[in-house]
Amino acid sequence: NYLIDPQIRQSLAIDWAGDIIILDEAHNIDSICCDAASFDLTPPTFSGSIRELQRCREMCEKPGATEDRAAMIESCKLMMSFVIELQRTIEQI
Repeated sequence: NYLIDPQIRQSLAIDWAGDIIILDEAHNIDSICCDAASFDLTPPTFSGSIRELQRCREMCEKPGATEDRAAMIESCKLMMSFVIELQRTIEQI
C-alpha cells in the first residue's frame, strides 16, 4: 500500500518517477488503489470544516484583515452553506 498511496509515499520520501515497479500479487491492485483513493467524510470532518470557515470569516471581518474583505466573507459563507448542505445530503444516504 505504501507505494500506491501518495500521502504515504510522500511521508516516506519515496519518489518512483521514472522507475519500473513490479507488483507481486497484482490481482489485488484494484482494491488497493480504491482504498488509496478513498476517504471518509465523518461528522467531525464536517464540524471541523465549519469551524475553520467560521474562523476564516471572523478573521476577514477584522478591520484591515484583507483588501477585499467583502468578497472573502461572502466566499466563507458560501463554502459554509455548501459544507452544511453536503453533510445533510450524505446523512440522507
